[in-house]
Amino acid sequence: MPRRQEGRESQMKSFVKIAFASSAAIVGCLLIAGFVMVPSIFAAKYEAEKMTMSDGAELVTIVRLPDGEGPFPTLIVRSPYDLPHTPLSGLPSEDFSNVDDKDLPKVIWQAVIDAGYALVVQHTRGRIGSDGQALLNKDRDDALELIAWVQQQDWSNGKIGTTGDSIEAIMAMLTNAENPEGVQASFVQIGTPSLINDAMFGPGGAIKLETFLPWTAEQILTADDTHYEAIGYGPIKRRTSLISMMLKGQALLSDLETPHTVSAWRHLPLKDYPHFAAASEGWNAILDARPGDELAEYFNGSVTDIPTYYVAAWMDVFASSQLSSFARGEVRNADQRLLILNGTHFAPESPTTWPIQPMLPWFDYHLKGEASALLDLPRVIFPIANADDEWYGTDTWPPAAIQTETWVLSYDAGIRPPTAVKVTDENDAEPDADDLSNPEFVLARASVASGTRGYAYDPDHPVPTVGGKNLLITHGPKDQRGVRENDRSDVLSYESDVLTTDLIVAGPLTANVSVSSDARDTDFTLKVLDITPTGEAILVTEGIQRARFRESLNTEVFMVPGQVYTLDIDLGHMAWRFKSGHRLAIDISSSNFPQWDRNLNTDAPLFSSTDRQIANNVIHHGAPYGTSIQLPVVPDLGAFERMHGYTTEPYVPLED
Repeated sequence: MPRRQEGRESQMKSFVKIAFASSAAIVGCLLIAGFVMVPSIFAAKYEAEKMTMSDGAELVTIVRLPDGEGPFPTLIVRSPYDLPHTPLSGLPSEDFSNVDDKDLPKVIWQAVIDAGYALVVQHTRGRIGSDGQALLNKDRDDALELIAWVQQQDWSNGKIGTTGDSIEAIMAMLTNAENPEGVQASFVQIGTPSLINDAMFGPGGAIKLETFLPWTAEQILTADDTHYEAIGYGPIKRRTSLISMMLKGQALLSDLETPHTVSAWRHLPLKDYPHFAAASEGWNAILDARPGDELAEYFNGSVTDIPTYYVAAWMDVFASSQLSSFARGEVRNADQRLLILNGTHFAPESPTTWPIQPMLPWFDYHLKGEASALLDLPRVIFPIANADDEWYGTDTWPPAAIQTETWVLSYDAGIRPPTAVKVTDENDAEPDADDLSNPEFVLARASVASGTRGYAYDPDHPVPTVGGKNLLITHGPKDQRGVRENDRSDVLSYESDVLTTDLIVAGPLTANVSVSSDARDTDFTLKVLDITPTGEAILVTEGIQRARFRESLNTEVFMVPGQVYTLDIDLGHMAWRFKSGHRLAIDISSSNFPQWDRNLNTDAPLFSSTDRQIANNVIHHGAPYGTSIQLPVVPDLGAFERMHGYTTEPYVPLED
């Protein structure tokens, strides 16, 4: 197969393939070879010039220049991955099948070079030949030094753009947060502005286990020799450690569809995780980090004045944090644009998932001053996630045209939509449906009887993850019937009446859930589902709230057993059409594993204890508390610009 997509997906799959290999065969080969094989598996495939940093570390820094005398504007990528990288912006895939590994630095991203840009790719510390420790190192500082170095080169005109995909996008946004002189634009796809706050932890305070565990493990396992030298591992210790990590990786990635059954995912405690934690200071540092502390803020690039083009994907693990970052920029009137794609984290690697190719026009406008480069397009372009090439444009995100509706959950397992009442007399009889658009009426939340529903959450038997916004494990809008109909008493299901008209949402979804428990701490999860006429329960979006962080992610406030609390659960962003004849459904529980780590239902320090207990959790409905979901309803799609002629194809993952 041509090496057109040997970016993140193929590199992660390479790790998976190694992990899938027979343990006995790996160990046998390594012993016979005197452990020589281990470093060679992950050694850099090519050599390149190195840039000497202010502390003496030497980082691999690849430079490609266009034809001509220059000077040129420059695009910078900082990456822990080897070449070739993920194609950006849907640019045509490049065929490297006849290119020797050693020649890759000479041929990558030809479209960027042909467009008249210099390209600089720097490998981050401890990766692909660069000195130092991998994972959570001096990324902001190194980026600023790289920018200053580029500006000093004869071939540079001093105008710089930052760009990248996934972790490369995270590195770019960290750089942008410094607002460095010379950086005039950025194009970031499928990344999050905050490595700690958003990538590893969710807005509800739980850790995104399915992202943290395999990605962090892969970064450590495939680190360069210099990483192990920096942490004091000699040749023998490094080789024995790598063998142990490879075997652990085999277990960790042996079943990506039902990972909840695998002991490597269930290991407790997460801190001091066998072999990996000892091989990187970053492992425990991530688990100890909290929003606002020094480490989290160092890796927080949420605010910038750099003009930025964001690309997200509806079912990407970073989608909600990226869209929330864009929304914060809207409040500040930032110079930014947004394109949302369909698909999961790796979807942008296929050019056919892109309706337009916005990167080079964005840089041409900002770095070359070409006023006509930007097409006359809306600032925000998005598809309805479950529609076939139904794309819309709007001027902002969340869209100004949405109307927030509160749908109330009842203790008889129903979901009640808002009702229309007269402004002048709320005691009037419910009006006809036609009156919903009449200015004399407003939408009011439905009134439901008081009542409770409860369940027992056992952390030894968590609700399994089936689809969702995940990185490697089962992902996407999967059917949840296997979870709902599997005799699980710890999943409370709610359904609306059959919809008589389409219900379209576009924007952030939230829920207010009134809860109590006999535990001092526990989690509450919520899934939004689309029930089809044939019974499929399609996952639309989901969220989680850790009770101890209900007031603030920076402060732990434990529950008083039996006391009722109202939790705000962030359900992320989505554009979805619940069709007429379908039902809106909600599932509430206390686990979604291993998408999120399990709450052990105690007040022990997180990630350090193995003590656990069953929590008896209760959901409260009706007065005086109530449980509801807030939907960003689109009353009229005519408020958006329909983007005609946008043709894309579903993303097809690479075959192993």
